[in-house]
Amino acid sequence: MVKRRDILFILLFFHTTFFLFGQISQHMKKRAQVAGMPGNEYTDIWGYVAPDGKEYAIIGSTLAVNIFDVTNCGNPILKYQFLDGLDSTNYWRDFKTYQNFVYGVADTGEEGLQIFNLTQINNINVTQSTAQFKRAHNIYIDVPNARLYVAGARDNTTTTNWMIIYSLSNPASPTLLKKVALNTLPGVSGAENLYMHDVYVENHIAYVSQGYAGFYIWDCTDPNNITFKGYLDDGSNYNHSSWRHTAYNNPDTAYFYVAEEVPIGRPIKVIRTLKNSTGYDINLLSTFKHPLGAPTYTNNRPHNPFVKENGLYIAYYHDGIQVYDVSNPIKPIRAAYYDTYPNNNGNPYTSYEGAWGVYPFLPSGCILASDITYGLITLNPHFPKVLFQAPLHISGAGKGIVFKDSISGYKKLTVENDGRIKITATTTAEATNRIDSADIELVNPGKLILTSPNDTKYHITISSAGTFQTQALPVPTMAITMPGNILIDNKHKGLIFETANGSRWKTTVSTQGISQVNKTQF
Repeated sequence: MVKRRDILFILLFFHTTFFLFGQISQHMKKRAQVAGMPGNEYTDIWGYVAPDGKEYAIIGSTLAVNIFDVTNCGNPILKYQFLDGLDSTNYWRDFKTYQNFVYGVADTGEEGLQIFNLTQINNINVTQSTAQFKRAHNIYIDVPNARLYVAGARDNTTTTNWMIIYSLSNPASPTLLKKVALNTLPGVSGAENLYMHDVYVENHIAYVSQGYAGFYIWDCTDPNNITFKGYLDDGSNYNHSSWRHTAYNNPDTAYFYVAEEVPIGRPIKVIRTLKNSTGYDINLLSTFKHPLGAPTYTNNRPHNPFVKENGLYIAYYHDGIQVYDVSNPIKPIRAAYYDTYPNNNGNPYTSYEGAWGVYPFLPSGCILASDITYGLITLNPHFPKVLFQAPLHISGAGKGIVFKDSISGYKKLTVENDGRIKITATTTAEATNRIDSADIELVNPGKLILTSPNDTKYHITISSAGTFQTQALPVPTMAITMPGNILIDNKHKGLIFETANGSRWKTTVSTQGISQVNKTQF
């Protein structure tokens, strides 16, 4: 059972931890680091989960593709190295996975499409094909539709750049569906340089980072009739890569976090795509960046963003791995970081050094990072929590949880006499108990008990679908009782409910007074 003096101890501990890490990290801990792979410079990283639950990292080095067992996040074990031997300057490798296969490309040399069969991890079979292309910048796999998209595919020339689509109905031997130069398609100017640098695909819709041309959307449902659906180009910046966030579970509206690699110092863009009758409306909503060298040096350079639940993970070159809470997708709040490249600490941002890629999707929570100089780095987040192992009962009539919204206001969550959740504007003066820098987590079965104005006790839980459920019931003897409002006085902290199926749902409140409930891994 957690007592109020235990809560105070926990908060003091977290404040001390934050202080110790200083500029190198916040709420992230390095578990392991491995370098010395063939070529001694490193590129992209991806993850793979085997049928037996073991977890693996796939990382590119100049001369090899390297596969590590990272089931123990603190002890990576090298399982396989593929030395291609075709080019000593393969600085740009990228990977994706489908079923028991890893697919890789390189943006230099003549690697073509590499396919690694991981069915037997101790006896990996590798095939390569240069029939359709020799070089490519990246790939993406639309897993539900078993399609592989190759971005920026070409032979040893930059005059023709193709988008190539394969079917993975036979994952060991992909079938070509389409090979096309996007600037030749109807609806766009044939003179436009529509080089395809990177791509994110969902439900056959390709959201493409097209370098200096901007952000484009293409409908690839019928590979033989790819149609242009809209674009956003607001200057001469280089649209490098993006990742989608469906915060409000609306299939027609999505948010994308866009990294513009060139010129140096560009912020991350937040854009919204809204499907209409003919295509998509695309709007720039906001931008953000938080350089570790600020206020003296501010030209940090973003590289690759990825979204998992309410977390945005960015490989940020010199600034390492940056993690943002995007419960409010328009106003990301930095929640954690780890500087993988400390060499530039206190120096200007120059050239291309530091974190190339990050993979946050392993079920264990082990985060994989690749640093151009320092190789494979494994990380674990350690977000502060105040845990309640028993139901949390706020006993005062009309009392509840006070949240700090995404700007600077305060909103109070209470329960009405009929059991409905109510959110009203309030002030910090109403708080009896204050938590400065931690979430409150209600451990399975996560339950908050609030008292209505007429003194009815309502048990509040979160369903497995993320919706509030209230029920009038007596207070159990095991409940932890607190008499007044509890203030969570940090704008990206909130109230986490753990459900019976293991899901964790985080509740925060918007500036408009709307409760926001999102799955969380923080």
